Amino acid sequence: MSALPVRIAPRPGQALDSYLEHLATANELTTAQLMNLLASTSQAPTRYLALAPHPALLETIAQLTDLDVRDLERTVLTSVPGVGRIDPGSRYGHRHLAAHGWIQLHGTQICPACLAHHGAWATTWRLPIVTTCTTHHRHLAATCPACRRPFRDGRHNPLRPVGADTICGNPLGAGPRQQCTHDLTTIPTASPTTAELLRQARTDTALTG
Repeated sequence: MSALPVRIAPRPGQALDSYLEHLATANELTTAQLMNLLASTSQAPTRYLALAPHPALLETIAQLTDLDVRDLERTVLTSVPGVGRIDPGSRYGHRHLAAHGWIQLHGTQICPACLAHHGAWATTWRLPIVTTCTTHHRHLAATCPACRRPFRDGRHNPLRPVGADTICGNPLGAGPRQQCTHDLTTIPTASPTTAELLRQARTDTALTG
């Protein structure tokens, strides 16, 4: 298998789905074209892409990007200490994690300032215990003010059609080509208290193991 013409590495803390969107954009591919390539080459299911992708899928991504699989494993939620493991081949493999209530299987929070700075979506934004960005000292946003839905709410497509663009990209239910175009970097968020920042800093430290 030949590597892609343009090969990039994930940013520290970047989620796998966000990384693949950036990879598609860098190679002038649509996200659908990239996912079709990954699925056909790996012959693996693409469910749980940001949570616990199939090992064959990660191996294919590694070969296409000249990356170490271990670098890609750090981009998914099951790499976070305490989250646990699931079987990516099982349709219901996520249920015991969802029952714990501390991960979001669909949707994510965002820090608009982070997206404005580098455009990368963080893996830990999917954890409800992460509520504040300690880099920009702002609370995270949970829903798009335009379409009023959680971010990344396209449940049938693991990647957003808009790729690395910082617009919302949620499907609007009016055809596959229509997505919410709200600029996520313009969403205002509140400032946390000092106590909230300290709590989040302790949580962030715990999440690194």
